[in-house]
Amino acid sequence: MTGGGPWPQDKDMIAECRHSATRHPNEFPPVEGCGCGLWAFYSPLEIVNRHDALDHYGISGLISAWGGIVPYGNGFRAECARVEAIFDHPAMPQPLTLSKRAIADAYGADVISPLYFDDYCERRGFILPEPDDDL
Repeated sequence: MTGGGPWPQDKDMIAECRHSATRHPNEFPPVEGCGCGLWAFYSPLEIVNRHDALDHYGISGLISAWGGIVPYGNGFRAECARVEAIFDHPAMPQPLTLSKRAIADAYGADVISPLYFDDYCERRGFILPEPDDDL
């Protein structure tokens, strides 16, 4: 998942559009032609390949997403999402103040290695869209 700031701990994240008054007043994010929505990659390998994809805290993880979904090249934008797991691996940056375990606990989430992403998703029964799936 990618974000740009802390997500609420006690509830699901719901996308908001900062441009809705002028771009799509009667539609909920995400909307084609706008950058709104909760951005995510299909695979954690994208996070490894693009260090700029991490928020400034260096935290990334797995979300479940629902509602409106708009695909893009290597990921999608969603209307609603929940933190399911926080990624941890020795090659990934560590947060400055809290451990990844403490962050995961705050969300009721697991801590997993991105290397075990597929196995984790299979065990949890998550459906993994492919980049060419019609979401």
